[in-house]
Amino acid sequence: MTDPRHTSPYRVLARQVRREDGVCWLCGKDIDRTLPYRDPATGRVNQWSWTLDHVIPIDVAPQLALVRSNCRAAHHRCNSARGKRPPRMIQPITTLITSRRW
Repeated sequence: MTDPRHTSPYRVLARQVRREDGVCWLCGKDIDRTLPYRDPATGRVNQWSWTLDHVIPIDVAPQLALVRSNCRAAHHRCNSARGKRPPRMIQPITTLITSRRW
């Protein structure tokens, strides 16, 4: 099976998501969609550039690669850090009760 990320339908889907989503679904911060993927001066990938991320990774469910409901916008840095792991859920802050008794 060929990698769906190298197909025309995938590029069309990525453009659609890029138009519709400007907030990183992993960190909740805005994504500057004008940043190029690679820095023209250094050639390095811009960590804060826009990328298409899959809620359920392509390696786990390739049949969902072109399903819009499985796609989200993410910073390149956030997407890379998550890898194939499920996204971290924001944990509510709880007050811990401490004691001096040992």
